Amino acid sequence: STSGTGLKLADNANVSIQTITKVTQEKKDADGNPVLDADGNPETETITTQAPVTTPVTLTGTSEQGSGIATEGNVSISGIVLNGSTTADTGTGVSLGGNLTIADDISGVTAGATGNGTALVVNNASIHSDGYTDSGKDFVINASVSGNGTAIKTQGSSQLDEVVLNGNATGGGTAVELGGQVSGANITGTSDSGTAVRVTDGAGVDGSAVKGHSDSGTGLQVSGNASLNNSDLSGTTQTGTGAAVTGSLTADTSSQVTGSATQDGGTGVTVDGSVTGATVTGDATSGDAVRIADGSQLTGADIKGTSVTGSGIKTQGNVSLEGGTQLAGGSQQGAALDVSGTLNHDPDSSVTTTPDNTGSVIGNENIHE
Repeated sequence: STSGTGLKLADNANVSIQTITKVTQEKKDADGNPVLDADGNPETETITTQAPVTTPVTLTGTSEQGSGIATEGNVSISGIVLNGSTTADTGTGVSLGGNLTIADDISGVTAGATGNGTALVVNNASIHSDGYTDSGKDFVINASVSGNGTAIKTQGSSQLDEVVLNGNATGGGTAVELGGQVSGANITGTSDSGTAVRVTDGAGVDGSAVKGHSDSGTGLQVSGNASLNNSDLSGTTQTGTGAAVTGSLTADTSSQVTGSATQDGGTGVTVDGSVTGATVTGDATSGDAVRIADGSQLTGADIKGTSVTGSGIKTQGNVSLEGGTQLAGGSQQGAALDVSGTLNHDPDSSVTTTPDNTGSVIGNENIHE
């Protein structure tokens, strides 16, 4: 399709591929004896049987500006792989909505996009991988984009506890963009130079594990007002930023954000905004493990940073700690804590260095209670 949907599975669609076998055999009576015709010859009958296929059939849909494949309402597939793609900047490879049931352990979904398009959109969807669950297997959806587009995008309210989502972006694109409310997700994003995982303004992540890696870009970016509940978000990079938190992040005590930079020049975690309740951990080689920008406010948070030759934690401008926030920095050869500007903390919050509060501090005079 040019602007519409290439293949659409609407509400109550049940697509199942079966192997049909017909066998002609002698007819038997109830006692197992041959049934004879009037001339005394054996009668025959044709038996038709159906069995699930062992190799899935691929249904392909393509669209330039619309969706290659779209599901909505209650849809079930068996013996099917849905393969959707788009080639235009405004197009979507696969759009999943409603309740999608994967009834066996060979069916699947793959999505692709080029340019600025989106490979996979999960919109108010609940995915049930009954066939995979019964077989003890993981149901995995792979989506990829080449260019400045997005491999996977979630929006609305989606239940994803029975699916693993893998997004891959090359050419500077975004592997995964989480929006809306996401529950039970197991998501991995990989990007060469762009953002591996972006958590957008207003997003809520519950009971999920989200991992992102970007070689020279940002492994994990949390922007705007986002909330975490019982979730682990992590980002890694070689020379870029492992995890970047901007805007306002609110989390319960069982949620954590980690960022790691594995090569020289990379930064583990950057914080530019407010963090409430989360555990934030960063590590780096020659760069800053955790860098906190001017105007940031940390409330009831646990912030830890460890670097090899860089700063464990570096604060810039005016940074405030309150509500029992614990700030702990360490570095093998650099400064455990580097404070430029002013670092204020209330009596319930603490600023320490590792190991055993013996790490070097630059700007100790700038720390005020």
